[in-house]
Amino acid sequence: TLRDGTTLEAEHVILAVPFERVLGLLPPGVAADPFFARIGKLEPSPITRVHLWFDRPVMKRPHLVVVDGLSQWLFARDSGYVQVVVSATRSLKGMGHANILAEILNELQRLLPDVRNATLLRSKVVTEHTATFSAVPGVDELRPTQRTPVPGLFLAGDWTATGWPATMEGAVRSGTLAAEAILA
Repeated sequence: TLRDGTTLEAEHVILAVPFERVLGLLPPGVAADPFFARIGKLEPSPITRVHLWFDRPVMKRPHLVVVDGLSQWLFARDSGYVQVVVSATRSLKGMGHANILAEILNELQRLLPDVRNATLLRSKVVTEHTATFSAVPGVDELRPTQRTPVPGLFLAGDWTATGWPATMEGAVRSGTLAAEAILA
């Protein structure tokens, strides 16, 4: 039933929402089923993105992977825009955007010499607190398959059992597995 009271009937439904919303969308008796209840044991993991606009290009490649740094992924456009991605950022909680920005800029000055001569025009720090699930030991036992015990109900999302990590590619794989389960 939709918010406006309209009811839609379907032979198959793929529930493709973040894992922390699944149980709230199911009837209480269904949500208590052990198949679904384990979803509630998944722990969220935050991802922080720092968006930087410089007065000139500062990277010579469209993307870089950083090893042993605060930054993990750097994505750039020729325009001087750089996006820095930091996964599992619980350690940054309480640091404040200004301190996170300062840490990232210090790191970029070491990694990208052109940053030293560029002027930062604008920046934005964005943390998505429930971006993905925490990949702790045993987490694969909590990740449900796409086929559920409810006839016609299937799950999709990077948090489902795909055999892949919580990535965009894992999310796509989950949708493919859900569609394959319906077609089977």
